[in-house]
Amino acid sequence: MVHLIDRLAPLGFLLDRRSKVFAEGWGQDEHVALFGTGLTAADPLPTLDVAWGRKEEHPGFRLRRASMTSPVSDLLPHPARALTVEWIEPAQGTDRTVVLFPAWNDETFDARRKLARLLASRGIGSFIADIAFYGQRRLQPGNRPAIGSVGDFALMGYTAVAEGRALVALATESGAAGASGYSMGGNLAAYVSASMPRRIATAPLAASHGPGPVYLEGALRRAIDWKALGGRVDAVDRLRDVLGGASVLNLPSLAHHPAAVIVAAERDGWVLPEFSRDLAAHWGAELRLVHGAGHGTLLWRRKDVLADAILDSFHRIGEA
Repeated sequence: MVHLIDRLAPLGFLLDRRSKVFAEGWGQDEHVALFGTGLTAADPLPTLDVAWGRKEEHPGFRLRRASMTSPVSDLLPHPARALTVEWIEPAQGTDRTVVLFPAWNDETFDARRKLARLLASRGIGSFIADIAFYGQRRLQPGNRPAIGSVGDFALMGYTAVAEGRALVALATESGAAGASGYSMGGNLAAYVSASMPRRIATAPLAASHGPGPVYLEGALRRAIDWKALGGRVDAVDRLRDVLGGASVLNLPSLAHHPAAVIVAAERDGWVLPEFSRDLAAHWGAELRLVHGAGHGTLLWRRKDVLADAILDSFHRIGEA
């Protein structure tokens, strides 16, 4: 049974049309096509020109910041080209760093900072980056959805994977690297992991193998502005085909994927547990099902479980 909070949350879509997804329609065809042209392990890893700022010392951890140009800046509007990254690590330093990808509508670093501080207490550093069209990289005014069209969503996802690959490559310069994130962030982490030519620790959290099932079978299906897409009858099959092009199931399982740890909430109404189960089966990886948890409550109340999954994924990479 879906958690009560997950069942009530979609009511907001019915009450506030401004929260509708894809209210600006399909967008540019060349951007929509990016769903079917994802990066793979055969693609060269991009590099980043990084100059870290001064260290800020805090009890138990230290923080540094940097701003750099996106490795795919030529695809992006000018306001979205600058990539901001925070590096949170244990006060004593570490040789293990995970890239934490953002969830849908994650406009700030706040939620990921909490997880990063918990990871720092367990000896793991974190790279936290903003994502195209959100936060400081927003194109739309703050009271409008950051993602207006299907094409915007595709461009955001392609950019996040490209930037994520560069950040993971940067993390390997100082030791073992990993990829993780919650919800959409977990899906992005899984895709980055499946496109890396080297072994990395991987922990997708409350994540689907791709956006298709989440938007067409989970609670988000009620948020889609079908009228803007030309009507549900005509649009649903096309949307399923388009989003299906971005599934991790389209990419081969790599040598490091059996060491991945995937976490799912038993009563998740947004990312149904079977979406995570399909990813785990494709990779031959462990699936940890958190009983009684919904999509929100797993993140709010069980950060320890999420941190454990990330920590264990690093242990397994080290032991393999």
